[in-house]
Amino acid sequence: MRVIEPQKERREIAQVWTAILLIVSGIVLSFLSFFLSTEHCIDNSILWYFAQCLLYAGGIFGIRNYTITKIGQIENAGNKQKPPLEY
Repeated sequence: MRVIEPQKERREIAQVWTAILLIVSGIVLSFLSFFLSTEHCIDNSILWYFAQCLLYAGGIFGIRNYTITKIGQIENAGNKQKPPLEY
């Protein structure tokens, strides 16, 4: 059983929510830029912002999932290596 510290859990929740908000803001900004411009094109600065949002979100979700997976593998390996106690 894994015990998560409250402070660490809050930090992870904040990271996930900021990643989600950045993705949503990038999508909204891209759509607004496309539909409100007369040429129907997205400016390079909007594309750069959206790319940065995707990089941040990918980093948050990728690192978070990787560490959770590795911790689970280590815990499972530790449980398998313990011999049963015999009396």
